[in-house]
Amino acid sequence: MKTSTKKNITKNVDGAKRPIDVYFEEYTIKLPAVGARIIIALLLILFYFGLMGVCWVIPFPSFKWLGNYIGYINWASFFIAGIIYFWLKKSPVLSYFLLILTFIISYQVSRMQIYLAANAWIIYVSIAVVSGLILLSIFQKKHLALFKSLFMLPLWLISFPAKAIGVKI
Repeated sequence: MKTSTKKNITKNVDGAKRPIDVYFEEYTIKLPAVGARIIIALLLILFYFGLMGVCWVIPFPSFKWLGNYIGYINWASFFIAGIIYFWLKKSPVLSYFLLILTFIISYQVSRMQIYLAANAWIIYVSIAVVSGLILLSIFQKKHLALFKSLFMLPLWLISFPAKAIGVKI
């Protein structure tokens, strides 16, 4: 019994992979071409831009306890919090890179909403649907699960620039 316990401990400590490493290996095998990675990265950015824009334009209830901060809280705040929490649980280091990218996307969404006003939702929905359909067709060709890939691929894709600047993942 003592031998099996020691054997399991060494196997778990030395040979274990993080769950995210399993996904990274799968994506590396199924998406070996750099061009495909760049196309998917651009489509994911457009998809998240459109999705965040849609969340941004949905009216948020006015609570009196929010006071002067009524304009700062919207449904996109909850979307951002949820997605960053998910990424944080998978890989804390990479989630910070994605948080910065999310801030850039949310800044662009807010600027676009100022310029387009009431018609912004049409553009956001169009961008989200078109990029989502293209991603769906790519995922079907590569035999990737849609929802799992929509959340895990950004971590995998951001790991390449992170490794290039010397960040230990």
